Amino acid sequence: MSEINFGKFIADHRIKSGFKTQRDIAEKTGISRATISRIEKEVQKPNVKTIKLLAEHLYTTSLNELMIVCGYWDEDDLIYDEVPERLHSGNEKTSSYINEKEFSNNLELSNDKLLEKFNLTLDGKELSESEAKSVISFLRSVRQHNQ
Repeated sequence: MSEINFGKFIADHRIKSGFKTQRDIAEKTGISRATISRIEKEVQKPNVKTIKLLAEHLYTTSLNELMIVCGYWDEDDLIYDEVPERLHSGNEKTSSYINEKEFSNNLELSNDKLLEKFNLTLDGKELSESEAKSVISFLRSVRQHNQ
C-alpha cells in the first residue's frame, strides 16, 4: 500500500460509514471530538485502543487496514495466501461450495450485498458480521495493493 495519510483515511471512512461530523463518531465511540479532530488533522496519531474503537464503527474499513495505515502493522508481514480455497455460499441449503475467485469477483458489491449473497465460514464456523466485514475489507485492500 502506498504511503497513506492516516488522518484523511480515517476522515474519509468516517464519512463513508455514515458519520457526517466528528461529533457523530465521537458520540458513538466515546472518543472525544477534540481527539477525532487531532487525529484527522494528523496532529495526533491514534493509539491502538482508539483504532480498535474506530474499527468497530467504521464499516467501510477494518482493524487490519487501520493498523496498517496508522503505522502499527507492516502490510508486508501480513499473510495473503491463507485465504480459504472455497467459501460456502449462503443462498444454498446444500453443502455446495464456490471458489474464492467468484467471491473476489463480487467485491464491487457493497458489504451488505456480499453478506446477503455469501455466507462466509472458516474452519467450519460461520463468521460473524463483524468478522466477515473485516475479511471483505482486507480483501479489498489486497486488491487495491495489487493493482
